[in-house]
Amino acid sequence: FGVVVGLAFAIAAAAALTILGRRTGRGWRLLSFIALGLVVVEFLPGNIHTIDAQAEPPWIAWLASAPRGIVATYPVPVGGRPGAAALSETDFWYQRFDGDPRFGPYGLEREARDVGIRLAAANLAEPVAASVLATEGVRYVVVHTDVYRHDGHRVPRIDPARFTRLAQFGPVSIYSVHAPKVNIDAALHAKALEIAAREGLQPLPADYVAGFQAEEPLGLSMGRWLIQDGWLDVDSGRAGEEIMIEGSAFANGKPRRLEVEDTTGRILARTTIPTGSVALHLGPFALRAGTTRFVLVARPGAAPISSSDPRPASVFLADLSVMPLPAYVTSSRLPPK
Repeated sequence: FGVVVGLAFAIAAAAALTILGRRTGRGWRLLSFIALGLVVVEFLPGNIHTIDAQAEPPWIAWLASAPRGIVATYPVPVGGRPGAAALSETDFWYQRFDGDPRFGPYGLEREARDVGIRLAAANLAEPVAASVLATEGVRYVVVHTDVYRHDGHRVPRIDPARFTRLAQFGPVSIYSVHAPKVNIDAALHAKALEIAAREGLQPLPADYVAGFQAEEPLGLSMGRWLIQDGWLDVDSGRAGEEIMIEGSAFANGKPRRLEVEDTTGRILARTTIPTGSVALHLGPFALRAGTTRFVLVARPGAAPISSSDPRPASVFLADLSVMPLPAYVTSSRLPPK
């Protein structure tokens, strides 16, 4: 349609210039030359980028001669990688030469489950990536180390226990996949936070209603001491939205068990917090429309922070955030209203 519209404009312009050129008077006769000059000026300053539409890179020629199979190309276009984005587009075009379907996210709707599966396999250095590829029937993995470096990212280590190199063409390597298969839903659940970050989801607003000391700095982090029965209210615009509570934490003086409860006292999640700082990942939890209240409980309870700081405290929660999850990551833990 765009080509037809462009041709129509060109024909209309040619007809108009022809009519104007036939008019009497020196000014009208010069108009067509002026228009031509404007076109020349329009094109001269720019650098018109062209590609050879028939060019067939050596790795594509290799794929074309190999048995048919799904191809996964790396790096994948996540996290604002311009080189990976351009690679995804050109690789989509190369299918016309090798005839192999692609595993990449090109053309898929954002926040669809198929995109989540591809995001779970975005980092080739992780064992789960190879298992996801094997489960999804990927036969060939094409790794462009030059594109990784172009985007300023480290080239992942390819585990020979899960991948076998079949061919190499300069910075481009082709591997087969022979990793154990995995339950895709379990993989999505395990990678939920990373998938949410790669989807570009933003933390939800949360209010510390009661049971916490005031916010304070600790090193490079900001956090709060939980006293006991800390009320954390999370606002959501739609029922069923799923979240995870993440950050880091350490216990005051001795290890404590941290529990997340609903307002009826039902335990939704629990974890042990040592006296040294550890990563905190609680959830996933499903929210109701409006405000959902979570109650944070420490066992044993609060004690003075130190001899010089008599404030009661149990667990220090640093950089706490409430991260929404994509809709395809499910949870059965729904706090009652």
